[in-house]
Amino acid sequence: MDNPSNATENQQPQTPLLRWEFPSFIQHDRSMFWYIGLGVILVGLLVYSFINKNYLFAVIIVLFAVVMVARQFRVPERVAFEVNEDGIQIHDRAHRFREFATFWIAYEPPAVKMLYLTFKSGIRPSYPIPLQDQNPLRVRAVLQKYIREDLERETEDLTDRLARTFKI
Repeated sequence: MDNPSNATENQQPQTPLLRWEFPSFIQHDRSMFWYIGLGVILVGLLVYSFINKNYLFAVIIVLFAVVMVARQFRVPERVAFEVNEDGIQIHDRAHRFREFATFWIAYEPPAVKMLYLTFKSGIRPSYPIPLQDQNPLRVRAVLQKYIREDLERETEDLTDRLARTFKI
C-alpha cells in the first residue's frame, strides 16, 4: 500500500516561470563630501536633541549612524526570486499568490527598474524587487495571470526614491 506522504516527496519541483537574483541591498558609491555632509547633519541633530532634552531622538540618531557605518562594510547577499505556478519564492520564503493584493512595475531606466508586490495584509509594506536585467513586459505578462496589477501606480515608492536620492 502506498504511503500518502510519499506522493508529495516524489513530486517534481516546479519549472520556474521567472527566475533571477538581486542584491539584498544597494551599496551606493559615496563621496567624502557625502560622509562629511551626513556627519554635519547628524551632529546638528544631536545638538538639537540635547537642547530640547529629547534623549530618545539622540539615541535614534546614534543608532542610525551605527547602522550606516555597519552597512558600509557589509557585502550584500544574493537573493533568489522565482515565480512558478504555485506562487512566488523570495530567498528561502515561499508565498502563495493569494497572499498578494497587487503588483506594479516602476520602470525608468537606468535608475529605476523595480517590481513592487503588495501584500493583502495591511500590516506588511510593499515588497520591492529589483528587476535587474529582466524584461519588464515579460514579468508583467506572467504576474498578470496570478496577481492583480495596480495600474494607478507607475513610480517607485517615496521611501525608495528618498533612499536612492540620498544614497542611504
